[in-house]
Amino acid sequence: MNTQSTFFAMTATVLTFGMVSLLSSVASADSFDVGHDYLSSGVAGTDWDGINNAGNASIIDASTTNAGQLTITTNSAATTGWDGNLQTGPMLYQQVTGDFIATVVVSSGTAANYNVGSLLARDPSAGTVADEHFFSANYNFFGTAGVQRRYVNAGSTTKFDSTTIPASASIMLRLTRVDDDFTAAYSTDGGTIWADMAPTTTMGSMPDTIELGLAAANYGTNSYAVVFDDFTVGGVPEPSALGLLLAGAGLIVARRR
Repeated sequence: MNTQSTFFAMTATVLTFGMVSLLSSVASADSFDVGHDYLSSGVAGTDWDGINNAGNASIIDASTTNAGQLTITTNSAATTGWDGNLQTGPMLYQQVTGDFIATVVVSSGTAANYNVGSLLARDPSAGTVADEHFFSANYNFFGTAGVQRRYVNAGSTTKFDSTTIPASASIMLRLTRVDDDFTAAYSTDGGTIWADMAPTTTMGSMPDTIELGLAAANYGTNSYAVVFDDFTVGGVPEPSALGLLLAGAGLIVARRR
């Protein structure tokens, strides 16, 4: 193999390992294109691990009520919510360990007080409100609709209302975890530009393995729907992977000049 061939082989190896590392950071994705009724059939055979508060939902289904989307509808039997006083909202979740980046599209929902759709991470061991620890990125479908970051430590809640967005807008929510630091963000252009809802929050009380999922809340005895699409979750890419990829690309450009 001559020097030029060796150079390109080494460059290809750098690019390959960099790309594989980046691509492998996407651990799970669900576009909800396959019909499934989670209330009647459970989570077996799906990418999901469980449902919290299934009895407080009248609908949790994929590509049934709304084609190619996930619909979660709260029922009127109980007040549902996720805050310092409630942990009763229906939630479809996966168990996720370690650092992650998760995104979801909030497509639509009932425009009424106090309908909320959430991308939520919580401590699975919290059996009571006093023990609850969670961090969420929310979209509120009521009043001056907008996005909100909320976190709860041992029943003490803090929220931060951010930019107002029309209730008809389809937006993306994102949660990022790095060690004990959690950040909530949103996008109104399909994920090209992201804006943080509030400063990064350190939650040392969160265990390494958490429940991460999609939740709905009505904060009253009302039947409200939230419609989600295109959920993804993966590990946070290592800086070294991106560095390898960019370095390889730079070597190719330099060699071709």
